[in-house]
Amino acid sequence: MYETPAGAVVEPVVQERRGCVRYICERKGQCQPITVLEAGNQWPMQTLDISASGVSVVLCRRFEPGTLLAIDICDPTQEPMTMPLARVRHVEANGPSWQLGCAWAEALEGSDLRSLLGTPTDWQRV
Repeated sequence: MYETPAGAVVEPVVQERRGCVRYICERKGQCQPITVLEAGNQWPMQTLDISASGVSVVLCRRFEPGTLLAIDICDPTQEPMTMPLARVRHVEANGPSWQLGCAWAEALEGSDLRSLLGTPTDWQRV
């Protein structure tokens, strides 16, 4: 919020910059950083939302922006699905955990997105 020279109080306009629709998608999974030092280390995580271009996840481990992650997400039947690699774009503390905003290295296929979201009646936009 800011004040104009005439004394009016104005709310700033926040414009959505995302190119793809995000859907609420709370699924369990795991991620593994693609680095020599972390080879074989997998971290449990939970997704918050997902789109064709990225995913938001929460986990107990902080990863720096730019880190490349291999991500597996469980579908509605709890079967793990291997996803495209994801690059961490932003990191935010979320209580004792970390919330990561990640961009897929390749756009998520529509069929994979539908498999994760379940039946169309369950789909909720963020």
